[in-house]
Amino acid sequence: MAVAGMNLSRPFTPDEISAALFTMDMNASPGPDDFSPSFYKHFWSELREDVHQLFERFFDGSLDLDGLNRAHFVLLPKKDGARTADTFRPISL
Repeated sequence: MAVAGMNLSRPFTPDEISAALFTMDMNASPGPDDFSPSFYKHFWSELREDVHQLFERFFDGSLDLDGLNRAHFVLLPKKDGARTADTFRPISL
C-alpha cells in the first residue's frame, strides 16, 4: 500500500528526519552508537545540522557505511572474578 506523498527516490527532508526522531520511544535502548533517542531529542538543537548532513551523505552515496556499521565490542566484568558470559556486560566502542 502506497503512502500518499511518499517518494523514496528523493532526499530526506529536515522535517522528515525530525519527525522520525520525535516519534521514537524516548525510553528505547541505545543504538549502535550507545545513544538513546532521548539523547538526540535533548541535544537536537546542537545535533540537527550534523544529522541532516549524515542523511544527505547517505542519500548521495558519499557516506562511508563500512565505518558507520563497525564497532569494537568489549566485555566488562559485572563483579570480581567474572568467568561466565552472564557475569559480563558487553559494550560497543
